[in-house]
Amino acid sequence: RGRGRALQADLTAAVAPQPPAPARPSPGAGAFRKDRPPGDHRRGGGTMGPMAPTSARDAVLAMARDEGFALARIAAVDEGEPLAPARATALDALAAGHLAEMGWMTADWLARATDPGAFLAGARAVIMLALPYARSAAPPADGVTRGRVAAYAAGRDYHRIFESKLRRMARRIREELGAAARPTVDYGPLLERPLASLAGMGWFGKSTMLLTPGL
Repeated sequence: RGRGRALQADLTAAVAPQPPAPARPSPGAGAFRKDRPPGDHRRGGGTMGPMAPTSARDAVLAMARDEGFALARIAAVDEGEPLAPARATALDALAAGHLAEMGWMTADWLARATDPGAFLAGARAVIMLALPYARSAAPPADGVTRGRVAAYAAGRDYHRIFESKLRRMARRIREELGAAARPTVDYGPLLERPLASLAGMGWFGKSTMLLTPGL
């Protein structure tokens, strides 16, 4: 599994604000990490020092810090088709019958899910945000065999955690930066793992999960 830990990685996409527009973020630019116990998803706090929002990128990363995200990266998506390889791989998997019973993943759906501009018209960048899975409690030392719950399923539903944080961030992007923004979690019509990889957030393990060292 390498040195990384699978992450709950989700995103919000934003377009450039109306003129004057900020400098376009470059892929993987402006990353930050925050030291926080796994499963602690409170807003603010942590060990990071203050961040001066000297640009739109820094302002967005400061918003992510305020929401308590452990990691944030920004991927530029306004030049060429950066997700074309991911689209081809997904379509090959669909043709080979490897998408199990996920009937909604049609060829048309996959084409839209690899086109940020279809998700939000004029999208220039995708902001990738991550939280670590809550770690399961150590098993009791009584010798009794018990089932174990997967880390992603322990604790509160991570969709609810991300939804509230992303909605607040999207609102701030609209109000403070004058940009369009649309939040989504992994149920939305975007393939989040290729975008996270594009942003430099981690790499794909053999499990196809995105792994990030240190989290």
